[in-house]
Amino acid sequence: MRTRSPACVNGRLRCVVVLAAAFVSLGAQAAEDRVILAQKAKINEACTTLGSQGLTCKFIKASDIDGAAGDARLWVPSSSGDLGAMMQLPADRTTWLERGAGTEFFAQALIYQRTDRLGIPYFSARMAVLSRVGSNAPRYVDDKDDLAWATFDSRLKSAPEGSEDATSYLTSVDVAAASEAAAIGDAKSKAAADVIYRQSPEFRHATLRANALVCVQLIAGAKLDLERDSRMAAISGYEDVAVRQSAAATIVRCQDVIRSAQHENLKK
Repeated sequence: MRTRSPACVNGRLRCVVVLAAAFVSLGAQAAEDRVILAQKAKINEACTTLGSQGLTCKFIKASDIDGAAGDARLWVPSSSGDLGAMMQLPADRTTWLERGAGTEFFAQALIYQRTDRLGIPYFSARMAVLSRVGSNAPRYVDDKDDLAWATFDSRLKSAPEGSEDATSYLTSVDVAAASEAAAIGDAKSKAAADVIYRQSPEFRHATLRANALVCVQLIAGAKLDLERDSRMAAISGYEDVAVRQSAAATIVRCQDVIRSAQHENLKK
């Protein structure tokens, strides 16, 4: 609440502003809530720069906006350390009294999460512009929200709740969430089907066939190694025991693999 001293009432130039409240009440009808057309990560990124432009982001609970009993009031703390950086206003948006008194202005975007009709979360914001003279407690002003929203929209787009833009955005969020859920569902279904397939006789048969085909090539390569070593031994008089043992082991192992595949094929 603001009252004027007798000196102001009597028409003198200097008016003393008395701020009686320790907290500033932001009523339900005093400010317009807007849907933020962005998700949390982008909001966080934008808020880091908005602070230097005189607009402080505050993440609050939706219950702080609505009130426990449906009383849609928000109490904005008035402590000096909670106001953030000062908001720069055009000269034509301040009165000569405000300029003469050295009035400072601060903007706060009060951001909270809601869920739409499908239960998908999104973010809304309410703007609170506060003024302060000297060391006095700040007071809420209701004629400068448009400037704060302009600053906000320079980094993040917003739209009034229920507007065409807000509805379109929330629809896109629902579609994206549904697509993501469908993709996750498909991936889980494919993973489950893959687990079942890997436990099936068909998978065993296919694996044995694939291993047998590989072994045909390995046996051919091992025989070439033995033939090459035999030619070298005919010249040098010495056989390479390591080469011959490796080739022999490959041939024997692969013969077992091929035999298993043939046996499995006969069982089909």
